[in-house]
Amino acid sequence: MNVSIHTFGCKANQYDSALMKEAAARKYIKVVPPSDQTDVFVINTCTVTARTDYQSRQMIRRFQKMNPEAVIVVTGCYAQVAPDVLKKMGVHYVIGNQEKSQLWDLVKKDRPEKQQVAVGNIRQETLFGDLHGIGVFDRTRSYLKIQDGCDAFCTYCIVPYARGQGRSLPVAEVFRGIDGLVQKGFKEVILTGIHLGAYGQDLRDDISLTRLIKGMTQRYESYPDLRFRLSSIEPMEITEQLIEAIKNNPRICPHFHIPLQSGSDRILKLMKRPYTSEGFKKLILKLHEAGPFVSIGIDVMAGFPGETEEDIEQTIRFLGELPVTYFHVFPYSRRKGTPAARFEGQVVKSVAEGRCKKLRDLGSAKKKDFYEKNIGRTDQVLVESNRDKETDRLKGFSRNYIPVLLEGDDELQGQVVKVRLQEVKGEQMLGEIIS
Repeated sequence: MNVSIHTFGCKANQYDSALMKEAAARKYIKVVPPSDQTDVFVINTCTVTARTDYQSRQMIRRFQKMNPEAVIVVTGCYAQVAPDVLKKMGVHYVIGNQEKSQLWDLVKKDRPEKQQVAVGNIRQETLFGDLHGIGVFDRTRSYLKIQDGCDAFCTYCIVPYARGQGRSLPVAEVFRGIDGLVQKGFKEVILTGIHLGAYGQDLRDDISLTRLIKGMTQRYESYPDLRFRLSSIEPMEITEQLIEAIKNNPRICPHFHIPLQSGSDRILKLMKRPYTSEGFKKLILKLHEAGPFVSIGIDVMAGFPGETEEDIEQTIRFLGELPVTYFHVFPYSRRKGTPAARFEGQVVKSVAEGRCKKLRDLGSAKKKDFYEKNIGRTDQVLVESNRDKETDRLKGFSRNYIPVLLEGDDELQGQVVKVRLQEVKGEQMLGEIIS
C-alpha cells in the first residue's frame, strides 16, 4: 500500500514519524507524498496548543477530501488525549503514543468494518517503548530520542497526560542508535526528549544525562568530526556537573535551549515552575562564564492567566539584562484538563499577541547582538546537503548554532569545515572557509 505521513509538533514527534517511515520500508510499504492515489494517510499530531489541535483537524478534512476512499489514521498526542473527538470526525484508526510502534500491524489498506481505537493509559507506562531506532531527518544531522514523558505537571501543560511519565532509553540502546547514525555518515547527533534533563532517573545504576555525556565523549573520541547537540533542557536540571562535562568538550556543541516561561516570580509560582527568576539568572550567568560564545535560547510565554502589564514588563526587563541569544515566544494556550484552564484572569488573545510581539522584537535584537559579537571568530561549521535558495551559497550551522552561508563546492556538503565568521546577513552570518 501507498502511505503518506504528516507530522505536527516537537522534534520528538518528528523523530517518531521518521521511525514510522523506517518501519514502513521494512514491511515493503511505500511512503509517498499525499495525493488522490494515497491508500493510507497517517497524521502524527501535537496537542500542546489549541492551534495545533485545529491544524490536525484541518489536515484530517484535507485528506478526507483529497481521497474519500483512503484510510485515515490519527496518532500522536492529540489522539492520546482526545480520541472521542477524532472518532466523531470519521477517522478509521485512532492510535495512542505508546501504540505507535504497532501502527503497521494495526493498520490495513482496506477500511475496517468499524472504527479502531488503540489508546492505552499512557500514565501507567514504565518502559521507553518499542518505537526507537535510527530514523533520520536529513543527510547531515539526525535526532536521537533518548527520553520520553514528563512528571512536572506545570499548570498550563497537557504534555504529561499526552506523553506519560518520564521514561529513558537504556544506555546500551543509546549507543546502538548513535553507532547506527555514525555508520550512515552523520556528523551531528541531536539528543532529544520530552524532558531531556530527566534522562536516567527511571533507570538503575545511577545513570544521568551527565554520565551519559561523559560516556559518549569517551566512546567517540576517535571521531574528530562527530559532534552532539542537546535539545531543550529544564533549568533546574543543568547542574554544575553537567556544565563541567560540557565545558570545553569538543564533542558537545556549546548550545543550550532552556525554558524560562516568565521573568515574574508571581507568574512562575502560578505556573508551578520550580525556580525563581534570580535562580534562573544565576544559571545563565554561570553558563556565560563557562563560555562567552555559548548560544543560549530561551522559551518564554505571554498571556498566562492573571498576567498583568507589570508582569510582562518585568519579563522584558529581566530578559533584556541576560546574556542570551534568542527567544522562542508563544502565547498561552488554554488546555482542557490542566489547572490553568480554570484560573481566573484569562488574557484576551489580542493582548497576548501584543505582548508576544514585544518579546519577539527583543529576541531579534538579542540575536543580532550575539551574531555581531561572533564576527572575526573561527568555528567549525557542518555544511548541509543543500544550498541556500536565495544566495546559492553553501549553508550550515556553527557549533554554537549560528546559521552560516559559505562560498564553496558541492563536495563540501556533509563535511565539517573550519570557518571565519565575517558579517551578519539578516538572520544568518557570512563565513569564509579557512581550512
